[in-house]
Amino acid sequence: MKRLLGKKAVITGGSEGIGLGIARAMAQNGADILLIARNQDKLDRVSHDLKGFEVDINTLSADLSNASTIDKLSKDILSKWNSIDVLVNNAGTAIFAPLSEVSEQDYDLQMNLNVKAPYLLTQKLLPALIKSKGSVINISSYLAHKMISRASSSVYSMTKGAMNSFTKALAYELGSKGIRVNAIAPGTVNTPLV
Repeated sequence: MKRLLGKKAVITGGSEGIGLGIARAMAQNGADILLIARNQDKLDRVSHDLKGFEVDINTLSADLSNASTIDKLSKDILSKWNSIDVLVNNAGTAIFAPLSEVSEQDYDLQMNLNVKAPYLLTQKLLPALIKSKGSVINISSYLAHKMISRASSSVYSMTKGAMNSFTKALAYELGSKGIRVNAIAPGTVNTPLV
């Protein structure tokens, strides 16, 4: 039984790793998929692979670390679908370095991609989520709660802690509109980022 038949899912960071795993599971369960990632070649390969599930697969190439792209991206998404059942905020990055060695550029990249992009994209897609009484799934990390002595993760942990707070606040704010907001905090997963 395909539990997501007819549902529409937008997945950021969907060309590899956790995002691709989520896309594959959703497509296998009948959801139409819109994947967002930077690399169009990877998106094309993934799109071809997922076609075997006989669902509608769309892709959009965008660099979510650049906030100026999110307005256009959201308009492109909404021109394809005027309602969205699931938004998976998965795109992210981790740069592990001691506090004394973190550059402002590395700080900005992680904050922009891990916090600002999910916030702005959720905000822009909110009307389409309200229309379908959809679900927002934010990908957090166990490093928001548990520190590991050999992993200097001050910025990454901070961004994922922010994602957890965003998730809780949004769940309270949007629950009355019928939108569910949850976070998943995976441990170490064997992905290209790792």
